Amino acid sequence: MATVCVIGGGVGRRSAYLEAAQALGHALGQRRWSVLLSGPVEGTLRIVAEAAKAQRSLVLGAESPLAPVDAYFVLPGGAEALCKLMGAIRDNQSCTTDAVPIGVVNTTGFYDRLISVFNSVQ
Repeated sequence: MATVCVIGGGVGRRSAYLEAAQALGHALGQRRWSVLLSGPVEGTLRIVAEAAKAQRSLVLGAESPLAPVDAYFVLPGGAEALCKLMGAIRDNQSCTTDAVPIGVVNTTGFYDRLISVFNSVQ
């Protein structure tokens, strides 16, 4: 069974973000993937957790997404989510770990500018 780390944060009650979190949790749960939350179970992470648990997936809490995982998903979030995303990217580029996929949930274009920066440094 795969284990994925979900990075997210409190981005308010914007319905598009809540719906994206619900859809991600449901999709992960349907696949019976274990879900490792990157921080406190609140905001969008709470919604992911509830949706995954409803599908009977194992949901674990953690303060760091740097435990061994098979993939990362990052939801819209604040500075902490960005920091954890950068940590996952750094780990993917290190020689000590195998690279894993990182899925960016770009709801309402939240990460458009960041993706533009990544594309410019390829």
